[in-house]
Amino acid sequence: MIVETMIAWVSAMPPWIATVILSALPFTESRLTIPVAVTVWNMTPISAYLFAMLGNALPFFPVYFGFRFAKRFAETYAPWSVVWFDRALHRVQRKIGNTYERFGLLAVIAFIAVPLPGTGVWSGSLLAVLLELSWKRAMLAVMIGMLLMGGIVLVLTLAGVAVDPS
Repeated sequence: MIVETMIAWVSAMPPWIATVILSALPFTESRLTIPVAVTVWNMTPISAYLFAMLGNALPFFPVYFGFRFAKRFAETYAPWSVVWFDRALHRVQRKIGNTYERFGLLAVIAFIAVPLPGTGVWSGSLLAVLLELSWKRAMLAVMIGMLLMGGIVLVLTLAGVAVDPS
């Protein structure tokens, strides 16, 4: 329901703007935007990919630096809330920590590149903060993962369009 409302809201805009906006949102990102741009708004696959990647890249800095600021603020001014950050960090380290220690940035790239719910630029940026990556390493991992994810979604979209009988 929310996603359909968002698509209806941006459909009145030019397709390239709608693609950038939808790709920047956490619920849609490129996983939804590329198929909609190609099949509904009739954008060329390359245009859909490029505008979706532009929009998908936009949230990295606000999410990464915003979450880092919130974490530091909580540690300084609300030490009782650090319990939440510690729990989240412990959970992330338990799930991906060994994988990250073994594979490094490839683990973060793979996490973002898999086009499943709960993965993508937003959650990858949060993961980078929780793993305490520098912003340069985080940006590198997030952008590579994002480009791979966009490519996977584009290929799957084109394969679905090619076999669609209508």
